[in-house]
Amino acid sequence: NSSDNNNINDGIIKYDYNTQADKLLEVINESKRKLANSLYITSCKYDTIYYRYNSISLAILVISTIITFIEAIRLTIVNYNNEYKGSTISNYISIETISLLINCLSLSLSTILTVLSSIARFKNYKENMDKLKNIHDDLFNYKNLYDREKELIKFFKISGCLDNNLYEKIKDNIEEYNKAIKDISTFENIRNKEDAKHL
Repeated sequence: NSSDNNNINDGIIKYDYNTQADKLLEVINESKRKLANSLYITSCKYDTIYYRYNSISLAILVISTIITFIEAIRLTIVNYNNEYKGSTISNYISIETISLLINCLSLSLSTILTVLSSIARFKNYKENMDKLKNIHDDLFNYKNLYDREKELIKFFKISGCLDNNLYEKIKDNIEEYNKAIKDISTFENIRNKEDAKHL
């Protein structure tokens, strides 16, 4: 009778751990679902900032090239007019007018260039991209840790060696991951509703 009671008790304990393990699996699945959502939001935000940063950088590059090209044209026209006294350019438009127009155009483009550079610095695009990449890497790392704990639970359930120590250790690990993820500020770089709408 004592032996039968022990077997029954062992069966109850094993069943209880398996049931608790199933609950842990549900917790992991729910945590992974939230994690996947955070990963998606982080990726979208990174892509938005990356697009803006690249657009501004490309615009700065193009405008800088245009300014250099315009200055080269002005110097070419002035030199051509000086070298060839019989040039007919002055019959259509004076060199002074050409220089004035080109200087005004160069000044306008330089102003736009300064504004774009200021926007890039003010918005801290590069810094925010680095932050978001670090957040994404951290979240992805925890996703892998959840997967590892999930596989461990399945292995211990199948092998029938899930005991109190293993259960508590896995449970503590999952709680630690959940706490760490809550401390990661996924939305710290979303400054306003304008940015949030892109997500």
